[in-house]
Amino acid sequence: MSDFDLSPHFLLPSARTPRVWLYSREGELIASLREFDSVVLTERYADHSEWDARFPVSEKVLAALDEAYFVTVGDRQEVYLSQRAQVGYDPEVGREFITAGGLSASSLLSLRTLDGLYTWGGLTAGAILDSVLSGLPSDRALPLSIGEGIDHGQPLSLQRSWLDLSELALQLLSLGALGFRTRFDEDGGVKLDILSGTFNERMIGERFRQGVGFAYTTDDAGWRNFAYVAGEGEGEDREVVTVDQRTSGAERRELAVDARDLQQGEMTLTEYRNLLAARGASKLAEHRRLENAEATLEELFEVSEVVWYDSKRWSGWFMVTESVMVIEEGGARHSVLLGEPPLTLRKMLRRYF
Repeated sequence: MSDFDLSPHFLLPSARTPRVWLYSREGELIASLREFDSVVLTERYADHSEWDARFPVSEKVLAALDEAYFVTVGDRQEVYLSQRAQVGYDPEVGREFITAGGLSASSLLSLRTLDGLYTWGGLTAGAILDSVLSGLPSDRALPLSIGEGIDHGQPLSLQRSWLDLSELALQLLSLGALGFRTRFDEDGGVKLDILSGTFNERMIGERFRQGVGFAYTTDDAGWRNFAYVAGEGEGEDREVVTVDQRTSGAERRELAVDARDLQQGEMTLTEYRNLLAARGASKLAEHRRLENAEATLEELFEVSEVVWYDSKRWSGWFMVTESVMVIEEGGARHSVLLGEPPLTLRKMLRRYF
């Protein structure tokens, strides 16, 4: 496993300004907004996406944003919620403006909760999520779409109680190396699509002539590669496992993880330790080294796309796990966060390259 997260930042050429489309809760179009100061779209592979925008002050625009429930931008498929719209003041330019934004519609899962203790064993992440969502009443459902050929990950053991389905979905997708997005279906409803890595043989780096003016920096401040995960029990009787993700020659940088909320229940000791180890791996994924690169590029990289990234310090196949697009008058800026491709895709890449 790589101990780097990679973060290239790109300038994109000017393009026609997209519209912000506003919809009712039933999926009916309310308005399309052409004029705005800026729109920021943050699309994530295995977490809720979000949008933020700034508009010139207008009672008509403010009323439309207040009325809207769903939002899309340009030809992007991601569906967002209209969760805030208010008038503010910018002292630097000396005028008022409207700020608006919200999370992707996948965050609707946070309105659905599980009550009681649930233990799953021997099922893949996709199978667990499918069984949970399909068991919801029809008026609270968020339909799930898992495309053909998507690997659900290895069977795992999981225990949860008293949590919202948003937290459960994010953990399952992380464990299964799966991603998701929300989009409108054919009937105007919102559907949750499960994603896996897609391979298009694209490459980033100066020597591939994919980008101009590359500059690189590395941030090791938050990097951790060895975790102690403490589960149930007290004192010397507390169950503790270690997760070692050090590469050859790397220094040991430790992280303590309190996993007392995970209970063994009816699981075997081996299953319980595997559960603790999965929690440790998930926490270590939040403490990676970060390499930043800046360049001018004409191509837009999509979340879930696997690309070859090349720098003086690092080269390899990585997946776009986050995309941030800032749209303003005269052009756009695009940055992406690169992480590990799913295991099955990494094996395929090693086989053919």
